[in-house]
Amino acid sequence: MTDPSRPPELPAGLLTDPEMLDAGRFRDFARVFRLIKIHAGIYPSMIARRCDLTPSRVDEVMAGRRQLVHIDVIERVADGLRIPGHMLGLARRSWETPVALATTEREPSAAKEPIL
Repeated sequence: MTDPSRPPELPAGLLTDPEMLDAGRFRDFARVFRLIKIHAGIYPSMIARRCDLTPSRVDEVMAGRRQLVHIDVIERVADGLRIPGHMLGLARRSWETPVALATTEREPSAAKEPIL
């Protein structure tokens, strides 16, 4: 069962597309957003909603009149659109590790009495 609060993944073909990889490497969000619109059918209003941006800001980015440079905004884009961190020069995002493989903090072991 899918989690309704979790945004759907981008198509695997898009995440391995050389143009998308290049756009992500240079943090060219105008190209990233256009490629997502074309290949994933996610329109600017949905990009804005997923990334906690205004639709006008997404439109300005897509038109090349504005750039996204603040790390917190870039992280919101990565998380909202499910773009793996390495594609944007970020650390691995928390959602990239499957729950089954995630590690948990171990309980400190109780000090054992020495056996005499």
